[in-house]
Amino acid sequence: MANADNMRNSLRKRWEERSRQAMNRVQAETRREAPQITGALRTSTVWEQATPPAADVLAYIIESRAPYASFVDAGTRPHKIYPRNASVLRFVAGGRVRFATMVNHPGNKARNFFGSGKAPNWVMAQRWRKALQAVR
Repeated sequence: MANADNMRNSLRKRWEERSRQAMNRVQAETRREAPQITGALRTSTVWEQATPPAADVLAYIIESRAPYASFVDAGTRPHKIYPRNASVLRFVAGGRVRFATMVNHPGNKARNFFGSGKAPNWVMAQRWRKALQAVR
């Protein structure tokens, strides 16, 4: 019985290490797919284990903690922007400082770096499968 427990623990440790390596690869690929302007979106993409260490199943969460990540990933429709903390918006356009009480934002095309398009689970599953094969 002790021998079986040792084998189970050894296999679990190996699987946990392989899973961590695979998640690091999935994180790196997701970061590469994210658009880079300041780098904040890429660096805010992290993963963590979602199950307790002694659980029989390993589950992981990968997310971007940037508050605007979902808008970049899934895109936005055209919308109006109004000032929140001031009476007017201030921005630079054509090299000149401009002021407005409202602007029409044209929207953003979806970047799908998390695979938020038609099948996000499939995209992440493919990244996971590829990463696991790489850490054998």
